[in-house]
Amino acid sequence: MNMNNQIKYPVVEQFVSINGEGTKAGELAVFIRFKGCNLNCSYCDTQWANRQDTTAVEKTAAELVGLILLNFIITD
Repeated sequence: MNMNNQIKYPVVEQFVSINGEGTKAGELAVFIRFKGCNLNCSYCDTQWANRQDTTAVEKTAAELVGLILLNFIITD
């Protein structure tokens, strides 16, 4: 596939942190926050990410996978 034809995703935030929820709590995780969620949940703590004026960086799936791989060593 031509790199110019790849789907791009609007990313508003990306960071590595310790997971605080679920069965993976306490483990490092890569968090990627996308712009454009249409659910409008009452408990959402990141509604800022969906505002029209929020800046997003367009990233391909390959770039997002690369971000994850840069931060973790995959082992069997």
